[in-house]
Amino acid sequence: MTPRHLADEDWNEAADLLTRAASAPFEERLDLQQLGADSYNQDEIAAALARWCADGCDTTPPSAAELTFTGGYELTRDDQTIYVIWYEGTYGLNGPPFR
Repeated sequence: MTPRHLADEDWNEAADLLTRAASAPFEERLDLQQLGADSYNQDEIAAALARWCADGCDTTPPSAAELTFTGGYELTRDDQTIYVIWYEGTYGLNGPPFR
């Protein structure tokens, strides 16, 4: 889920990035539960993202100064953090879009 996916309302690609490196059980993915999803179903997550961003989501790309390297990257804005991870060339995100 990049700012471009959100700005273009490309919910399917954003949902794919949220679940691509999904190694944790769904019950541990509080970000997806916060969106209102009930499972790793891509269509359900895409619809949840559309609802989440219906009133607008922050599509401002992060600056280098905002990123913290922790083995992956963390981006925090307004007390909300998004984690970017990669494993064997597969990227994933953990955290709902910023509003």
